[in-house]
Amino acid sequence: MNTYSHLRDRLKWTPAARVCRAVGAWIASFLSPPNVQEHERRRAHLVALLLVAGVATAKHFNGWTDGAPFAAYVVAIAVSALVGGFAPACVATLAAVLVANAPGQAGVGLSSRITFALEGLAVAGLVSDLTRRLREKDARLAAAHAANDDLRAQQRRGYLTQSALQHLENMAPDAAVFVVNARGLIVEWPQSAERMYGYSAGQIVGSGLAELFSDDAATTDLQDLLVEQTLSEARGYAAHRRSDGTRLDVEFEVKPCRSEAVARFTVAAQDLSGRRESEAFREAAQRAQVALQKVADDAQGQVAALESLADPLVNPIADPATLDELLEQLRSTMRADGVAVVQLGQAGTRVISGAGLRAQVRAPGVAVSDRASDGRVALVHNDAAHVAQVSALTWPPTVSSIMVVPVGHTGATGVRIEVVTERRASETEWDLALARIVADRLARAIALQVPGESGNPLVESAQLVVS
Repeated sequence: MNTYSHLRDRLKWTPAARVCRAVGAWIASFLSPPNVQEHERRRAHLVALLLVAGVATAKHFNGWTDGAPFAAYVVAIAVSALVGGFAPACVATLAAVLVANAPGQAGVGLSSRITFALEGLAVAGLVSDLTRRLREKDARLAAAHAANDDLRAQQRRGYLTQSALQHLENMAPDAAVFVVNARGLIVEWPQSAERMYGYSAGQIVGSGLAELFSDDAATTDLQDLLVEQTLSEARGYAAHRRSDGTRLDVEFEVKPCRSEAVARFTVAAQDLSGRRESEAFREAAQRAQVALQKVADDAQGQVAALESLADPLVNPIADPATLDELLEQLRSTMRADGVAVVQLGQAGTRVISGAGLRAQVRAPGVAVSDRASDGRVALVHNDAAHVAQVSALTWPPTVSSIMVVPVGHTGATGVRIEVVTERRASETEWDLALARIVADRLARAIALQVPGESGNPLVESAQLVVS
């Protein structure tokens, strides 16, 4: 360790060094207040001392107020009270009393100093009280300005909210919002509610929800929820009524107004008539689309059936097998239960081909209706007894409808198509047209073999030729 370090360590622990460190710490603490309030207090006391020192210095060099030694100090006390309050003014008063008999100052008696001290304290109290009141008034005025600005902001937001609500009301003509209290009495009735229900604000404000609800039970349930004030949100459907008594189906929602000191609830109601009209229109459009699709599908099926039955290239008649296929196609297209091609003659009746239900050939000598023998079509609907009279065959007793279409007729020999149905049904013009088309094709395809005059029966089979 060198000499300088040793000397520094010895001086560090001397009494003078300790005193200097304590004074330095106090000065540092004085110059570094712990908070803003302490800083302002010290600043006010320092200003008071500086004012008194300034007055004393001026009196010392210029001799001011020799006749009234405390006049200028009163001004310093008043300014100290104005700047910092009563405590700095008391410090200024004490400093002025002490400085009054300082060297170079005019001597002042004890009674004068006591009187000045009392006057200084009175001035300090008066000025500090006035200052305090002024500051309180300024604070109240500032608070009033702030409250006024807040009210103006709230008013501006209220105007904006009201304008936005009116805008929304105009955009949603089928919706309304109104306000009720905890007893279910209407307290606010805007234009949207007036437009929907027909009541004016003067007519409905103060009335209960029973004026709007058609169902007494629904009104009671909602009022019970409002009285209990436990409602956070409620939704539902109800039947309301307008001012003219007409029914109004609405969907409503109830919510409490959280910002109100008194319990208030907003009721938002939406008229469902427009929605239901839209739903009905949409359902009607869907049904129309389904119907159009069905018509298109039926038309497409009819075109396919017509092509299959009428076009020789699609369904040629070259042999008995293709004839059976054509008759099966005709039966399925007409949704019939049985189809048969029958050959009639003097010697008897013969089935050339058939599809679906099978029929028995009538015994020789049984009369057959000749309505289809002169080129006319015979139709019987839902009459089993009449079917037995018209048909050249014996069909099952469940057959209730028949269509007989002539194919060709030569002398006493003819061919016709019989289409039968067991269920209750009526053939359409489309079915009749399909049967005539098949009959025309068969007329060109079948070469009839007519027996001679000897009365021999028909040949075993009909000769098929391609048209």
